[in-house]
Amino acid sequence: PTPALLLFTPWRFLTGRDFPENFAAFLLALGAYLFLAALFRRVLMWRSAPLPASLYALMLLALGLGQGVPFILNRTKVYEVAIASGWFCLAAGFYLLFRRITSPRGALIVTILSGIFFGLAIGSRPHLGLAAFCALGMLLAARRLPIRAHIGRKDIIAFAAPVFVCGLAVAAYNYARFGNPFEFGTRYLLGDPSYQHVRPAIRNLVPGLYYLLISPPKFEMEFPFVRLALRGSFHSLTSSFFVPWRPGRYFLEPVAGVLSLSPIVLLAPFVILKRKWRNREPITASLLRTMMIAATGVLLFIATLPMSSQRFNVDFLPFLVFAGCVCAAQMLAWQLRPRRRIALLGGVAVLLGYSVFANLALAVQGQYDQFVQLNPPGYVHLAQWFSPLAKYRPLLNPALRIEANFDAREHCPN
Repeated sequence: PTPALLLFTPWRFLTGRDFPENFAAFLLALGAYLFLAALFRRVLMWRSAPLPASLYALMLLALGLGQGVPFILNRTKVYEVAIASGWFCLAAGFYLLFRRITSPRGALIVTILSGIFFGLAIGSRPHLGLAAFCALGMLLAARRLPIRAHIGRKDIIAFAAPVFVCGLAVAAYNYARFGNPFEFGTRYLLGDPSYQHVRPAIRNLVPGLYYLLISPPKFEMEFPFVRLALRGSFHSLTSSFFVPWRPGRYFLEPVAGVLSLSPIVLLAPFVILKRKWRNREPITASLLRTMMIAATGVLLFIATLPMSSQRFNVDFLPFLVFAGCVCAAQMLAWQLRPRRRIALLGGVAVLLGYSVFANLALAVQGQYDQFVQLNPPGYVHLAQWFSPLAKYRPLLNPALRIEANFDAREHCPN
């Protein structure tokens, strides 16, 4: 209901028409990116640590393109609108929350708005309510941090009350539709039986984590060079390690794990676990720790579902990329020898560049090669720009020569 509340209903009242779904997802994704980029800038300013302008620009590029959002904008339906809405609400909530904690004269309205956005995230993707609990924990922990902003009981109430009201509104919405406040419509899905009656189960956790985190994409010489792969033989890959195979009732689409698409996220844990940095940058460490706990909780919940889809990455990956970028900036602020600093700069740039490249490649491809199916001339024209080798350059309506031999078992009178 949140996307309908934010965009579709007001537009319907104003114009009497439906708001375009693809444009709605784009607006929500753009708004989320602006909030996340503003939060990134605010974190760097709070740290007062220098960062090369070229690397700063590359990090901003990775925040928008080096994660799963470009992929969901390739084909926008009901699912993608809700996912983009959830990302927008969480990005806005985290930005406002950090702004309140770091402002010496923070207004209570900022805390209220942060709670509203975290509450609206529940109306986009119910499991994003985990992020609201983590954000409340961050606000409670901020009361014990050495900061100039005074976080009092009013701030706790101002944050928790909107989240609670939004939760009640979603429950009332579910009751009005299905007669059950805890029914989100999964029992009424019309489609393949494999994703009906979806329920979390521990037996799905290991294959779910494999598909969401590790499953590699398919690398090839043809444009766009990185494609999704349907890794159905999970049992053959893991049987030697005594890992349970994929359950029989499991809905699977072509997927690629976030570690193989956005490896910049691997930098985050190494810095957050460094106690010396946590003591020196307690507010930044608290923000990143909250983001990572929320993203990990959402990841674990999705992994217990009997389904895996590439679009699910947007529920947690943007915030892991954000944490990775902040931690990379922190690592570059350490006192390092010139050679080590140059190596670190090059390594971070490679990770960021690859993350942008891989996710843009999947955005061109889409879930099922929609680009080449809907616009073959456009695909061939674009591929020629990025295909220097003629043997790997796609052609439009190429000439084919086929030779075949037929061996008829019985004599044909004709």
